[in-house]
Amino acid sequence: VKVVNPETREAVATGEVGEVLVKSPYIFKGYWGNEAATQAVLHDGWLSMGDAGKLDEEGFLYIDGRYKDVIVYGGDNIYPDQVEDVILSIDDVLETALVGMPDDLYGEVPYAYTVVREESSVIETEVKEYCKERLTAYKVPEIVFVPSLPKNSVGKIMKKKVKELALAHA
Repeated sequence: VKVVNPETREAVATGEVGEVLVKSPYIFKGYWGNEAATQAVLHDGWLSMGDAGKLDEEGFLYIDGRYKDVIVYGGDNIYPDQVEDVILSIDDVLETALVGMPDDLYGEVPYAYTVVREESSVIETEVKEYCKERLTAYKVPEIVFVPSLPKNSVGKIMKKKVKELALAHA
């Protein structure tokens, strides 16, 4: 296991977040009939996991999120899982999906599409204040309450679809 800068492919310092790569004799040889997809994830025998993570001094790996999902806010990375975990710790929140919305100044800004209990009296400003107490300022999202979030056949929230719907209504 190693952690690299996703742009330069060079190893990052211990404790620094980068892309997680793994190498083993048991890693797959590639995608059947899809050389382009194989080349996108295999480099010199190292498999790009697509995860953002870091290694500590003892070599333990910590996953911070997915690079596919990362929101780049003015050069700073926001990992949706971190923000979603904070929002989901609010009692009346049932589910949430954090997506980056286009912004002329910052590139992307975080928006949390959030479902709360039907009988809930929680309002957007309360969720935002809760986040401000627990997150770095640039990670605090705009809060949008929605009645439901799109899910696939196994019940997983489809963030790509959330973003598509958000862009269509922006």
